[in-house]
Amino acid sequence: MLNVVVVVVVVVVVVVGVKVVVVVVVVEVEVVVVVVAAAVVVVVVVVVVVVVVVVVVVIVVVVIVVVVIVVVVNHLFAVVSLKKNLMYLSHGVSLLLLNKHRCYAHSFLKTLSFTKHLLTLLRYSHSVVHQNSNHGREISATCASLRSLPLQRRDPDSDDDDYDDDNDDGDDDDDDDDDDDDDDDDDEIQF
Repeated sequence: MLNVVVVVVVVVVVVVGVKVVVVVVVVEVEVVVVVVAAAVVVVVVVVVVVVVVVVVVVIVVVVIVVVVIVVVVNHLFAVVSLKKNLMYLSHGVSLLLLNKHRCYAHSFLKTLSFTKHLLTLLRYSHSVVHQNSNHGREISATCASLRSLPLQRRDPDSDDDDYDDDNDDGDDDDDDDDDDDDDDDDDEIQF
């Protein structure tokens, strides 16, 4: 009977021990599984977070690079366009100023030429008027002096040596010679 009791007690102890061991093992396994699962979840979450952060950083960097490139390119195009516009503007302004200066210079030269011709005309008119006035004065003085002279008639029988006839041209001497010849002839004829 004692042996039966001992066997029963041993069986009960073994069964209870096995159950305790099984429960402990199961609990440990569950704890390990839970811990491992939690660790896996944490690792996955960390990996996902890291991936998301990396993706966000990459996206931000790409956006920043694209924005910088666009801004730089637009700035370069704007600078080039501004340079072109400034060049065209300066060229247009220079042409405008050149044409304006040419117009001013042409107008000035035309005005100068007109003034020169006008001064020449005025000088010529003044000289003509002055000469005409001088000639008029001379003619008036000559006429006045001629009017003041008394009229003198020459006696053809008078021997006036001061009188010179323009139509004689030195024929008086010839006439005297002819008279002398006539006198000689008369002397020869008379007996």
